[in-house]
Amino acid sequence: MRGKIERNSKGFLVLFIGSICIIIAGIAATILESLMNFFLVLLGVSTLLSILSISETNSKSAKLMKTASNIVLGAACFNIYFYLNASGSILTAKLFVIFGILLIITTIYSTISTIRRRSHHGK
Repeated sequence: MRGKIERNSKGFLVLFIGSICIIIAGIAATILESLMNFFLVLLGVSTLLSILSISETNSKSAKLMKTASNIVLGAACFNIYFYLNASGSILTAKLFVIFGILLIITTIYSTISTIRRRSHHGK
């Protein structure tokens, strides 16, 4: 089970501002250097969605945000693959792709099983 963070707490504020700073730094690095740094933006968005899902009181919204966070994190892993592959770290790049694929597959499987359970309870 995951812990809850109150939205009016200092911990939430620090994490929220931190994720916004990651997004801003990622946008700046992407604009100034290359599109290969876009993974920083994706990591910031994933962190922001994860923080919002932990602080959400509505369980349906929290699950939706956590699912979106995992999918964006998987996309960031694919972007890290291109970044590392271009720099010559082929083995590490392949490990990130495998992690991204596993993350997206488990997220989709979890979502499908949740939908199936809801449809069986509805009958």
